[in-house]
Amino acid sequence: MTSHARVHSFFQRDMDRAVQTGVNSGPVLGVSYKAALEHLVTSERFPHLSPVILAGAYSPENDYKDGHSYGFEFDFGLARILDGIEHYVNSKR
Repeated sequence: MTSHARVHSFFQRDMDRAVQTGVNSGPVLGVSYKAALEHLVTSERFPHLSPVILAGAYSPENDYKDGHSYGFEFDFGLARILDGIEHYVNSKR
């Protein structure tokens, strides 16, 4: 879990830097993965990828499963790690 937290913080730092130095100078409302991708992946630079990003394929921030909201970023990864630990513990009983 420590590695997951470290990687997430490094990733967020790198996304912040990419947005700050990106070619697109338009505003980014909050620095989230989805907002950063929409800011950096423009139709001019990436004409085939841009429609995919705008459709939300790489940032399902509003996905719901079992009545819980799983964000694409930290919470989703943490939930999968905990699922794996739960599975391991249950398999040892």
